[in-house]
Amino acid sequence: MRKLATLLKPGGRMVLTLRHGPAPEDRPMWPVDPHEVERLGVDHGLALRVATQRTADIGGRPDITWQTIILDLPDDGAGALPTLRGVILRQEKSSTYKLGLLRSIARIADAFPNHARDAGDDVELPLGLVALTWLRMYKPLVERGLPQLTAPGMGFVKAPFLALAALAPQDLRPGAAFHGDDARHLRLALRDAARVIADMPARHLTYANDIPVFPSEYRGPPAATAHFAITPETLWAYGTTRVPLAIWRAFCRMSAWIEPMLLAEWVRLTQGYAERAGRVVTTDEAHAALRWLEPERDTAFVRGLALDRLHAGRPIECVWSGRPLGAALDIDHCLPWSAWPCGDLWNLLRATPAINQRQKRDRLVTADALAAARPRILTWWQETYLANPALSLRFTEEARSSLPLPHDRTPDPDEIFAALDFRSLRLRQDTQAPEWAGIV
Repeated sequence: MRKLATLLKPGGRMVLTLRHGPAPEDRPMWPVDPHEVERLGVDHGLALRVATQRTADIGGRPDITWQTIILDLPDDGAGALPTLRGVILRQEKSSTYKLGLLRSIARIADAFPNHARDAGDDVELPLGLVALTWLRMYKPLVERGLPQLTAPGMGFVKAPFLALAALAPQDLRPGAAFHGDDARHLRLALRDAARVIADMPARHLTYANDIPVFPSEYRGPPAATAHFAITPETLWAYGTTRVPLAIWRAFCRMSAWIEPMLLAEWVRLTQGYAERAGRVVTTDEAHAALRWLEPERDTAFVRGLALDRLHAGRPIECVWSGRPLGAALDIDHCLPWSAWPCGDLWNLLRATPAINQRQKRDRLVTADALAAARPRILTWWQETYLANPALSLRFTEEARSSLPLPHDRTPDPDEIFAALDFRSLRLRQDTQAPEWAGIV
């Protein structure tokens, strides 16, 4: 599959016909599972187009059936996908660091695209955010002792990184704030990761002419303080990573094809390094350590905030209908979880159970319905999050990380709402998710 996939041009198609049944005596055959073929295709950057049902043999042999599988090589129109496939599948790798850098950028493109800023033919990312994503990916691998290079020891796994053992990977996210020892250790762990990224994979992950694909500049950690908040200013302080614009757009729009290919190669390398060390690492074990933990679909915290307001005698209303709410209220994801898993505060709104569970459900709100709810959404944000000093920073930084908002100042609620409206439009275009027109 690796060799066949490499032969395809962007937009190319591979058609495989599977013969099921006993093999002829003079022609040895091996059984093929269609699901295995699909998985191998996805692992090598192909997209399943068709997998037909089994059909009868036209020669009338009752024990023979046939099945067709069609795999396409997606085409982003800019030549970025072949470049990425070449980097992932063909470059020499004495460690998983190149894959770590690629996956970090892919994850940023998927979850935090607003951190990118225009740089001509490239986009520029904060090296601190690349390092943060890097730590989040490698933490489970290090804690499980899965080898990630041919020699022992990793340059960023030092005392500060090891001191973060009590933190879960998903704690390492923009908008989070840390104090005391956690603040000091995370600041230094990011320093070590950023330095390793700039010196190793960013330098050695190259085009055929040996020019780096993702040149990075390391500047050093921000000043030490007892309080360490993961803000854009903090992340930019560590330096920059440049990403060619065509590759960035491919990551933003085609990560569903890119990430499985990255993971398959990462699993293969991990198993190879383990075998050299005399250890057996199963595919399931490697995949479990590499699994990206999405935000939990947990609205309990925000629901608690709403109930506290009710218990204090402060009425609240459904953002979609304007009806008063009681203790049976629901917390709704404005941009539905099925279209975009996001548990940020700005995306969690109060609603009646009837609307949340039976009417809106997993639908995107139409532009008109969102505009009609605007005053109530702004009121909810202001009274519940922005008026609370303990939540205001988190609310703002989560919004700046995932919505198209200015980096150089704190956005006001009107700007955040406009960015929410824009993000909803993009999701509508990209996912073709069903829509909800609001209360009729």
